[in-house]
Amino acid sequence: MYDYIIDFLTGIEAPGWLIYYKIIASFFGAILLLVTIILIKRANALWWLPVVKDSILGPKTSKKIANKWEKTVKRLENDDEDSFKLAIIESCEFLDNILKGIGLPGKEIDERLSHLTPVQLSNIDELARAAEIRNSIIYNAGFKVTKKEAEFVVGTIEKSLKELQAF
Repeated sequence: MYDYIIDFLTGIEAPGWLIYYKIIASFFGAILLLVTIILIKRANALWWLPVVKDSILGPKTSKKIANKWEKTVKRLENDDEDSFKLAIIESCEFLDNILKGIGLPGKEIDERLSHLTPVQLSNIDELARAAEIRNSIIYNAGFKVTKKEAEFVVGTIEKSLKELQAF
């Protein structure tokens, strides 16, 4: 490896001082390459890689998502409030992961939803209500959830996931 580097630096018959310019140019080239890689990573310029991966692995990935979703929906069959709460939280997490995947900014689901319009998702108002219910569950320990509310949230998110072609 070192032989290749030395051959590169001394390969052309040139005056001795030119080797110093080659070393300096190689050093700055390496630094620029490193800075470019860091900037690409920080700018999230490779956002399209997961999209390409999903388009290639689509059916396999969609089946996994569908199986996880089925487990979430089955939680509604239980008649205890904790299962309802868990179904709401899991379904919101599903949608939040999809919204993150398409690159919407924000820390939580309600912030990401604020970047969408009714043209992009037809039930954006219902999703805002679903996010409210989710936040109430998470931030208010005494919040009570009925089966009707849980079915509303899960149904609303399922409709959105179908619109986003998640499964």
